[in-house]
Amino acid sequence: MKTRDLIATAISNTFRNRLRTSLTALAIAIGAFTLSLTLAVNNGLNSYIDETIASVGSEDTLTVTKPTETVEDGIAKYDPDAASGMEAGAAAMSGSGSVELLTQDDMNTLRSIEGVSQVHTVRPVSVDYVQLQGSSDDDRWVLNISPGIPGVSLPLAAGEQPDLNSQDHQIVLPRDYVKTFGLENASELVGKTVELGVSDPTGTMETVTAQVVGVSDPVLTSSSATATLNTALTDAIYNVSAKGLPDDQKQRWATASVTVEAEDGQSIEDAVSQVQQRLSDAGYRGQTINEILGQFRAFFDAILIMLVAFAAIALVAGSLGIINTLLMSVQERTREIGLLKALGLTSRRVFALFSLESIVIGALSAAVGIVIPAVAAPWINHALSNGPLADLPGLTLISFSPGIIAGVAALIIAIAFLAGTLPAARAAGKDPIEALRYE
Repeated sequence: MKTRDLIATAISNTFRNRLRTSLTALAIAIGAFTLSLTLAVNNGLNSYIDETIASVGSEDTLTVTKPTETVEDGIAKYDPDAASGMEAGAAAMSGSGSVELLTQDDMNTLRSIEGVSQVHTVRPVSVDYVQLQGSSDDDRWVLNISPGIPGVSLPLAAGEQPDLNSQDHQIVLPRDYVKTFGLENASELVGKTVELGVSDPTGTMETVTAQVVGVSDPVLTSSSATATLNTALTDAIYNVSAKGLPDDQKQRWATASVTVEAEDGQSIEDAVSQVQQRLSDAGYRGQTINEILGQFRAFFDAILIMLVAFAAIALVAGSLGIINTLLMSVQERTREIGLLKALGLTSRRVFALFSLESIVIGALSAAVGIVIPAVAAPWINHALSNGPLADLPGLTLISFSPGIIAGVAALIIAIAFLAGTLPAARAAGKDPIEALRYE
């Protein structure tokens, strides 16, 4: 029997009992469906994180904090110079935990570290409210703010990035505030003047004005809508909130941002790694935007592992179904196997015939389990982007790649082949005389 005839016979035999074959293929197709969909979602999320890192952060920028001293079990010692209140909140946003406030001496130390080309201080600031200039007091809204950092760009819906070197007060508002202020689109908000309410240490409210230069889209780095300020506006707000404090207490910061400069012939990754080590030796912690987003990757990876485990269970159950189906087929076709062997078909060919039948079942399962989610993915992504994921523009949750499709298909066919080896070996090992006598 030629190879072509062997393949044709295997396909024909597979569909002798269509109901049994269909149910067997469906069982393993469920595993293929779960696995392919899980990998596609993981691919979509990781691609979005990579795009966020590329658009939001610069790979040569580090966020620097000074961790507090700890004792056993990670409990921090009390330190009157440690960051607290909004300072601690600013540090927590970078995943730094409990930190000490940075002083001017710390800034000088950071500037002296080899490989650091620029140090930018990040003041912890907050405002009580924001409103459009000229609007009534009833149109005041709560606003979270964050100072702009050199090398970090915002994904913009309209406008431009804040100019950190400008003496004008500039602010980039989150897209959520477009509807809050009763405007139609993000472009209408650009160019508007807003008033920011700031309380001094005595509780007296003062107003700081700023021009909206841009409107930002949401990013994974913030769990709430956060406005970004340029340095001049940050200093103006801080001067109000720190009014009356001694000068030495004003010159303190929760975090700093440093820019790393690579030497000739050195990759920026190696330069950043070396600077991080030098910072650590000096008692500081430096993190890239990629490391800060690592917590999101870890969360997604944990979910991926659980879903892959469910898919593995389904695949194991499906492989048992293939074994059972082919064993029943071998039992039913015992006399046929004996006749084929008596006519000269070798045991190797018999083994290949039943192995091909298992491969056909695996290919059918892979086709059903991969094609259905791949075809449905564009519609699902469209529905999600206009619904629950509307606040995350650019996120394609289900993203199939040729690698995912080929990898899952190869895995399913391999599992089906391995599951079919036992029945195939049993068929190949039958004695033709005994098989012909089988009733």
